[in-house]
Amino acid sequence: MQGTSLPGAELSAVLAAVDAGIVVTDPSGRVRSQNEAAIRILGGPITDLRDVLGPLGRHSPETHREGPRETVELQVLRLPDRWLEVSRFASDGRGSDADQVGEVVVLRDVTRARQMQGLREAFLSMLSHELRTPVTSIYAASGLLATQDSFSTADRDELVRDISEESEHLLRLVDDLLVLAHFDEGIDLIQEPSLLQRVIPIVVERERRRSPGAEIELRAASGLPVVTGDETSVQQVARNLISNATKYGLGQPVLVEIGPSEDEPGAVVRVLDRGPGVTPAEGEALFRPFYRSSRTARATGGAGIGLYVCRRLVEAMGGRMWARQRPGGGSEFGFWLPEYEYQPDDGKGNSALPRRRA
Repeated sequence: MQGTSLPGAELSAVLAAVDAGIVVTDPSGRVRSQNEAAIRILGGPITDLRDVLGPLGRHSPETHREGPRETVELQVLRLPDRWLEVSRFASDGRGSDADQVGEVVVLRDVTRARQMQGLREAFLSMLSHELRTPVTSIYAASGLLATQDSFSTADRDELVRDISEESEHLLRLVDDLLVLAHFDEGIDLIQEPSLLQRVIPIVVERERRRSPGAEIELRAASGLPVVTGDETSVQQVARNLISNATKYGLGQPVLVEIGPSEDEPGAVVRVLDRGPGVTPAEGEALFRPFYRSSRTARATGGAGIGLYVCRRLVEAMGGRMWARQRPGGGSEFGFWLPEYEYQPDDGKGNSALPRRRA
């Protein structure tokens, strides 16, 4: 390596200021220095170059070599969803034996970048199918109504119903896509006081009207606390969960419960069905973007973004969300929102509403 050498204290300060992980080895591969970013990325301090490469698995196809530098993306074996970009700079062999550097290894966590690339590709693929289906149905049904005068009242009512249902499907899909498209930029959600026992029944009643053949029961406990939440987002989350329960619930009654939290101040909403259920392995996978369970994907269509959007919105409101098997069969999808903490006013009689970014 060429260039003016830095005293030890100055070099340590430079390494500490760099966001990327940096590991410096001697010619035998023993670690001479490492910064805090490297320790964080690798999960602890290391003593040998093999400790850097050992936990990493298969290469991605993108490997670049420029002179003494080699850059490759590697998968972390114990965390298969995580990827690191590893750049290795070979020493020029100068310096005394005591000062010689074998390699400088630079580590960058590129998991987020790979996820976003995958999201973009899946997003474009999904758009070509999921948006085309309702648009085509609406176009065809409205065209028939506009050009044909010989329909019976029953046939005409069926076409109007098809247009209404596909329009509702399209509207919900667009709502989810709009939220999804803004996640990278961050969504400001006003953390306003909200009463779930007032908001959720509105959603339940709308879903009953939308699916008159579905039986949706609502149970709300009394004396629930005021929670922190953006009401528009709360309604979108509840609407997605109840709609899924009626769609995948095998025609069985759906139960919506609003109750107190047993573990921490706040309130919970649970949507319970008697559908195929949720396996332990699927509990977290269901909240990944574009994931669809193999047991339900063939039965009915879907974009695989609703639950991902729901969790992101709930977390942006300071809450948490889960999916689990329901005792006796079926699924429980629920979310918790924290009790609202009133903010002092600004001296003018106005109470400031805090914001969170999704």
